[in-house]
Amino acid sequence: MKNITRNELPDLLPENAVGVELGVAKADFTCKLAESGKFEELIGVDIWAGDRGHGDSEYGFALGAVAHCGEVSLLRKTFAD
Repeated sequence: MKNITRNELPDLLPENAVGVELGVAKADFTCKLAESGKFEELIGVDIWAGDRGHGDSEYGFALGAVAHCGEVSLLRKTFAD
């Protein structure tokens, strides 16, 4: 199998997929996934704990971003949760 970029990932998925993205940050890639039209449900998970600049302001940015890119749920949780 050839190496693919993450932008090519939706091409490999069936229609009406359920997806989870771990590590959302500003939700740039989350929106690309949602806009692919492949997902029945898409959930983004990130703790936005303030480490590496991923805090409350970035969480607010992500919420604003996904409001314009389709049906996406964001969960502010650790990956283990």
